[in-house]
Amino acid sequence: MNKTFWDDFFRWMENASIEELRVAKNKAAEELETASDPEIRSDLKRMIRYLEEEILTRLFFQRKEQ
Repeated sequence: MNKTFWDDFFRWMENASIEELRVAKNKAAEELETASDPEIRSDLKRMIRYLEEEILTRLFFQRKEQ
């Protein structure tokens, strides 16, 4: 995936709700199960890591604020 894709992905991720992030993570995980191209698999794994990190970070800061 090219630089423009990742720029758009990170921009979307900043504005997405936690539920939207979870849905995207699950969809990427489903795609990973059927993907055979090594580059696509690598990109999907990277997306999942970023989505998980964003979800956990938001949950952590929500708990800290309470």
